[in-house]
Amino acid sequence: MSETTERPSLRISDEDNAAMRGLHQAVSSGGFAGLVTASRKLREAPTGLVAALYRRALAQAEYQAFALKAIVADPLVLERYRAVAAQVLGQRLGAGEWTRLGGLLASDDPWCRFFAIRAVASGPTPPTEIVEKLETLMSDDHRLEDVFHVVPLCDEAAMTRHGLALPPGPAVQGFTARRRTQLSSRDPALRFAAIRILSQLGDFEGVRALKEWVASGDDEPRGEGRALLDELRRRASNRP
Repeated sequence: MSETTERPSLRISDEDNAAMRGLHQAVSSGGFAGLVTASRKLREAPTGLVAALYRRALAQAEYQAFALKAIVADPLVLERYRAVAAQVLGQRLGAGEWTRLGGLLASDDPWCRFFAIRAVASGPTPPTEIVEKLETLMSDDHRLEDVFHVVPLCDEAAMTRHGLALPPGPAVQGFTARRRTQLSSRDPALRFAAIRILSQLGDFEGVRALKEWVASGDDEPRGEGRALLDELRRRASNRP
């Protein structure tokens, strides 16, 4: 059987970053009016997005829940921005937003799917149909790259599904099995990606592989591996 490889990552452009900084400035200086102006600009914005900038901007706006829900519902706003607005709503997601989020999780735009997954992670307990869409995305092999790191979309969906504290089920078991086969990959980047997600999910084989990786000191990401192992130890020590 041939070794599984990952897609090339999709990167956000410098032009898109600059556009989002402009939106951040408009919102942070204009309160509710700035948010309305920004939502209009989103209809004509370039396709990229630095979510952290937009999220911080929205957090400063007055009456943000009302405006955010309007953005989530606006079909003229690019889907990925609607997904970011849903993420910022967080625990204030209501029935209408869950319905729209279901459509955003199935978007053709990988960045929209990414931010929609993040919205599920930040919200209250999702309805069953949303969980099912998350499980479908656990086989999505798109890799998204922002200015900080590369995130496999399937891993993002798996982490969000894991955070719901639901029984694993066939989709989770299938995802774990696929990632375990990559623990023996000849590609260091692919191998470490599998170690990273499996260890974060608490998988025994993933944690064991992480410890072996850090102890060997042979591969480039070992510094990140040590940081991850330290984080897992901190989590374990904080458990009641």
